Amino acid sequence: MKYSKQREMVLQAVRENRVHPTAEYIYSYLKPVLPTISLATVYRNLNQLSEAGVITRLSLGDGVDRFDGNITPHYHMICSCCHSVIDIPAEVSVSLDQADAQQRGYEVKGYEVSFSGVCPNCKQSS
Repeated sequence: MKYSKQREMVLQAVRENRVHPTAEYIYSYLKPVLPTISLATVYRNLNQLSEAGVITRLSLGDGVDRFDGNITPHYHMICSCCHSVIDIPAEVSVSLDQADAQQRGYEVKGYEVSFSGVCPNCKQSS
């Protein structure tokens, strides 16, 4: 994949912002330093980076894709109050899932596991 300055900056923004940013977040983040960037350019670059496996696209059921610069297998926690997405530092057990899927004739290419609940900040505020 050919890397333009804009694509490199989009990738850097995803990796720097551990909040699992949306395309709109990345656009707002980059606009002050790259005034000519458009939202369409951000979307296009995020799509290309995720299709290439450089970043991960997270579709968490709210209709808004988020992006993760950490492509190693890990779980996520989604706060039901503030809607933040947090990495869960737990060991991922892929072998159980793959063994069951293989017995059923499937080939596992990837999966996402996310938990929902209340983050410490929201819990403290209530």
